[in-house]
Amino acid sequence: MTLADFFGAIAKVAGLLFVVTSMLAMGLSLTLPMILQPLKNVRLVVLALLANFVLVPLLAYLIAADPDPNGKTIGREHGGGCPGRGAGGEANVTFVHCTPG
Repeated sequence: MTLADFFGAIAKVAGLLFVVTSMLAMGLSLTLPMILQPLKNVRLVVLALLANFVLVPLLAYLIAADPDPNGKTIGREHGGGCPGRGAGGEANVTFVHCTPG
């Protein structure tokens, strides 16, 4: 095992540990009334469900259905996740390398 492999493994474990502990800290800081209060707003719940289960899959389908002659469809889809960039902007972010497109 090289030093780069060792630090790579440490980085993966540290990243996972950070995500899990952050989620636990946030979740355990909430009380039951704090969780249930937003659920009483039926309009908000319906809009959230509509966005998550209808609009986002529809948008993903429309993006995937548009053929890209340069073969950068995946880069274009992931490009939206680049902070401060439009879809397909050039930036290096964790786990995703966005390409111009």
